Amino acid sequence: MIYIAIFLVVLKAHPVLSILGCILFGIISQIVFPNKVKFKLLKFSTVLFVIIIANIFVGHFLTNVIIDNFGEKGEAMVVDNLPTSDQYNNETVYRYNVMIKPTNDNNVISTYFLSSDFNIVHNDSLNKYSYPSTGVKFNVKYIQAYPKAFVIIANDDSDYAKQLQLSKYSSEKAKIENQLKMDPDNAGLKEKLEELNEKLQAITINNDGNASEVTKKLQLNEYSMEISNIEEQLKMDPENSSLKRKLEELKLKILSINNSNFSGELVTIFGGKGTDSGKLNDARYITIDSDNNVWIADYIDGRIQQFSNSGEFLKMIQIKADKHDSKLIKGLAADMNGNLYVSTGSTIQKYKTADGSLSATFNEKDYYGSLAVDKNNNLYLLTSSAMENTLYKLNSDGTILAIFNNIIKKANKEDPGMNANFALDSSCNIYIFSEYTKKIYVYNSNGEFIKYLDLKLNSKDIDIETISIDNNDNLYIKSFTGNYKFDLNGNLLNVLPNKNYYSTAVDSNDNIYMPENDHVFEYNLNNSTQK
Repeated sequence: MIYIAIFLVVLKAHPVLSILGCILFGIISQIVFPNKVKFKLLKFSTVLFVIIIANIFVGHFLTNVIIDNFGEKGEAMVVDNLPTSDQYNNETVYRYNVMIKPTNDNNVISTYFLSSDFNIVHNDSLNKYSYPSTGVKFNVKYIQAYPKAFVIIANDDSDYAKQLQLSKYSSEKAKIENQLKMDPDNAGLKEKLEELNEKLQAITINNDGNASEVTKKLQLNEYSMEISNIEEQLKMDPENSSLKRKLEELKLKILSINNSNFSGELVTIFGGKGTDSGKLNDARYITIDSDNNVWIADYIDGRIQQFSNSGEFLKMIQIKADKHDSKLIKGLAADMNGNLYVSTGSTIQKYKTADGSLSATFNEKDYYGSLAVDKNNNLYLLTSSAMENTLYKLNSDGTILAIFNNIIKKANKEDPGMNANFALDSSCNIYIFSEYTKKIYVYNSNGEFIKYLDLKLNSKDIDIETISIDNNDNLYIKSFTGNYKFDLNGNLLNVLPNKNYYSTAVDSNDNIYMPENDHVFEYNLNNSTQK
């Protein structure tokens, strides 16, 4: 049964190839094979063609049942979603990138699904599919041999299922409240409303009387959607004061939710969506120069912009494309001598922070990776792929001082070290986080493995995404469950605002900068205390 499910999922994942392959096989079979089997092969091709077409539209009903009954259990999360060029029922098909953590295994599986897969089981409706929001945990059944074949469980006790219940009960409550406006003495409606209020309270309130994480995430999603709608309206009516006031109220509500456990204060928000000066378009990499100015790199378009520490735009650098015409940026770092280093394609480009001019390009190595600078202004670069993970140490002129080949594999041969990132402390010790094992490896300045860093968070599981270290040897962790500040012994110092940043940086005034898509949030950490 499992192989049937895999077969159907593969056919649906490649519908055009499946149809063309079936037609091609039918034609070739009538030319190549002898007459006595031609009719049978034609019948087979015809049946297969019907199966492929039917599978595109209703095959998920069968595959969902098979995977739900025979699949392995796991916990999953959508890490991001992107629009594709395909459409289904005149709507854009989205790709949801997912990480699955098996119930009886520590290895995390990376996979994806499309919004046209309809891979939700135990759903209230056959026509409406509400997929999990980014960062919300849900349970799955999946086929170990082919993780692309998995189904989302919609009726259990996961955050996602609670979110569905919350949405359902809220809609039912709104409907009954409207009915009561017309029939205020209806005892049956009043009783139903009371039941719904009890169900909503059970979901939205924790035992300590505070709002649950599910409620916070749902509120954040709702407020974010409202903000997007208002911003679109303001493009058509930019002077509308009531819309501007509503926008500020929503932003304050989001800040209130995000900062409920944060010891610190918001300094400013800067940026904004766009490609003009001072605007951001998928901001991912950030670093601080010797003058406490902030440099932010957009991932795709090769733009790097300099802002003051108060968020004022100063200048822009448009990086040079490499020999493959790539401007994708993978790493950004500034030293204390006025140099800015950019990892892009197969090169490292070196710019002067004073005027933004290109001063050098380091070529002919696989330099596509994350960057960091040590206290001696030496440059470190980590490349990580399925084949190898190598850490380079270079001086400011690009001369290689040391190469640590397979630095992760030498410490743990079971870890391929894919999608790793790293940071340096003030003693030039190296901290590498591996997405594959979810471990932080600690090495000395000679690249010798010392230990795994154990983070202490009241036995709470930290599903780490990225790490960084400031000049005071504080460790910053971005995770799916929240953002945190630790010391290098693994002790929690502060719970940070819940921003979905790709990288972060801290200046000498103890201000932390978190770029989230097209805005940068700056917070002051001077009030940080033990939690």
